[in-house]
Amino acid sequence: MSRAVFFNIPADDHIQPTLSLVAELKRRGEQITYFATRSYQPAIEQTGALFRAYEDLPHDLLSETNPLLLSVRMAEACRQMLPGLLEQLRAEQPDYLIYDSRSAWGWYAAQILKLPAVASMTLLMLNSTILIRSGKLFPTLQQTLESLPIITRYRNVVMELEQTYGIPGPGITDILNNTGALTISYTSALFQPYAASLGNSFRFVGPAIDPILPTARADNLPLVVCDALCDALAYQHALTDESWRFAVADRAALPGRLPQAAVFITRGTMNAAQTALYYHVPLVVVPQTIEQSLVGQQIVNLGAGLQIDEPDPEQLRSAVERLLTTDDFRRNAATIGDSLRAAGGYRRAADEILAFVARYRPA
Repeated sequence: MSRAVFFNIPADDHIQPTLSLVAELKRRGEQITYFATRSYQPAIEQTGALFRAYEDLPHDLLSETNPLLLSVRMAEACRQMLPGLLEQLRAEQPDYLIYDSRSAWGWYAAQILKLPAVASMTLLMLNSTILIRSGKLFPTLQQTLESLPIITRYRNVVMELEQTYGIPGPGITDILNNTGALTISYTSALFQPYAASLGNSFRFVGPAIDPILPTARADNLPLVVCDALCDALAYQHALTDESWRFAVADRAALPGRLPQAAVFITRGTMNAAQTALYYHVPLVVVPQTIEQSLVGQQIVNLGAGLQIDEPDPEQLRSAVERLLTTDDFRRNAATIGDSLRAAGGYRRAADEILAFVARYRPA
């Protein structure tokens, strides 16, 4: 039995995929202390982990959509939070850390205290090489050129952290993608772009989904499901048709709806997209961020759906009709879904973490 501290960030797409893993580690005898915000306390405590609330987490940390400004905020959050977190870690004396790849304070803490570290990566890995190959580098560089003072601001904070703790900081594009000696990625090697280039520290374990059998419906019409995050009301008239059923589902309803779906319309968040693919459902992706656009592009590259960058109702209707009438999209979605199922899920993730930790135990 070992003691671990898990640092996460307060966002559903980062916390939800980890809950089954934490519950499995607890079932196998690990002691887990899990840091998040109080809104996640009930869900975390249900896993059996000990909940700890962040005391100094900036309330607006994740509201920034410009990735470079978010990197600056993350570095500033580390400067603010690390003294208190390090004090708590020295009191807890964990055997190892798990941190979300975006929780830069977890990466810093592991380096400062020289603790074995596992990165929990719930999004697609997005480094400079993948940005270049995917064609997403230009929008990022354009933001950089328009905001050159951001880089100076970031460097100043990272240099201050290095002077304080003796740890050279990550680059401005790397602080949001912190890997570890072991990196648990909740996708498959098929779905992660350029997975083979990421090195041996990555373990692609797939999403933490317990399969749900689709329930019978009163008719045989295909079901088109729209993620509630999309502006469904604006599209509802165009997507209402006698030849299919149309339904809007929020985050809580999606796991029950997607096993029945023939097409899924989504912004392209990882949890929602992978749940659809897990059930062999092709997608129409309407992204709002670079990360969502990368998810959509990978779905398009693998032939499992379509991406619409500036949608209007008629574009969406045309995309839905194409997915419903072209069998290749569902076949390709099934190929990705099968790779997600075969990756092993949270039980495989627990196997990998415990094998990793065992290497650091005294003989």
